[in-house]
Amino acid sequence: MYIGAICENTEKGIKALKSLIVKLLVAFFIFIGMLVANVLIPTTKEMIIIKALPIIANSKIITDKLPKQLKEYNEIIKNYLKGELKKE
Repeated sequence: MYIGAICENTEKGIKALKSLIVKLLVAFFIFIGMLVANVLIPTTKEMIIIKALPIIANSKIITDKLPKQLKEYNEIIKNYLKGELKKE
């Protein structure tokens, strides 16, 4: 419909061309809107991380017990590495 009407240099062809351009512009703006929404709206996995990570990071176990254990593990690893370096 459009191709035949557009090829003719008549009012009908000009109307068909304008109609096609308007439809393409509307489709383009809808596509851009969906693309922006897809980028800016987080997925469910990202939303879980956004909501759950602060709760986990601020829990008593993480703030109290874990640093002590990490210091112990750090000392064990340092001693092991010092021993391995002395062997070489």
